[in-house]
Order: sequence, then structure tokens, then C-alpha cells
Amino acid sequence: MDLLEIKKTFLILFDELDKAVDDMLQDTYPVTPIPRARIFKSFSIEWPAFHSEKNRSFKMVTLFFDNFNQSSYALKTFQTSVYSQDVLEKTWLAQMSLAETLRAIRILQSAINWCMARKAGRKKMSKEIEKQSKRKIKAIQKEVTWYGLK
Repeated sequence: MDLLEIKKTFLILFDELDKAVDDMLQDTYPVTPIPRARIFKSFSIEWPAFHSEKNRSFKMVTLFFDNFNQSSYALKTFQTSVYSQDVLEKTWLAQMSLAETLRAIRILQSAINWCMARKAGRKKMSKEIEKQSKRKIKAIQKEVTWYGLK
């Protein structure tokens, strides 16, 4: 296995994570809250990336290059930017051990699965809210009818 195959694997994983994030963040009706971020982190990667002091961006990933250097990238840029792909291949992957590479792959897979589970949870919550709302609407209609007959 060479560096180019590993790079392609990461490009696919970043793309899948980006799609999973899009699915997870889709609007629901009735409205459900966006999940609180769970941090997936190792020595070489962190998702979601810090966007500001208190906020994290689901659409960003942080790559750690050594003990002091790190950069955050939008997940989409790995598909479109040659610069981001060069950084990925020539700087980030080149410095990682096989164990770190495997750990980063597993972290991205876990993040994708987490997003899919949150999407399913938001969908289930939305259905439950809708079901409870229907019962409340029926109860209100009964009350309105009752007081309308008096």
C-alpha cells in the first residue's frame, strides 16, 4: 500500500463525513435541535474543528502536523483544492506512523456513524413531537367544541 492509496482513502472518508454532516443537519419538521458536538480526536486529527472559542464546526476538520502546528480545513476543500490534497499527502500523511493512520481512519469512520445515528435520532424525535402534537390538537378541538355547545 502506498501513500497515494491512503490519500484516496482519506479523501473518500472526508467526502462521506461531509455528506453525513449534511444529512444530520437537514431541517426537520417539527423542528428538532441540532445535536451537541461529540469530539473525535487523536494525535493527528480532530473533528469537529473549533470554529470559535465556544463553537465547533461540523463542516471542518483539524489536522495536527506535529506537537505545535495544526490547521483546520473545510471537509469540501479536500475534493476541490489541489493545495489541500498536497497538504494531506505531502505533509500530514507523510509524517504519520501506520498506527496513527489507522487510528485516524477509525476516528473518521466513527464520526460518520455518529452523524448517521444523530440523523436517525432527530427523525425519530420529529415523529414523536408530531404524534404528541396531534393528540394535543384533538384535545383542544374537543374543548373548543364543548365550550361552543354551552
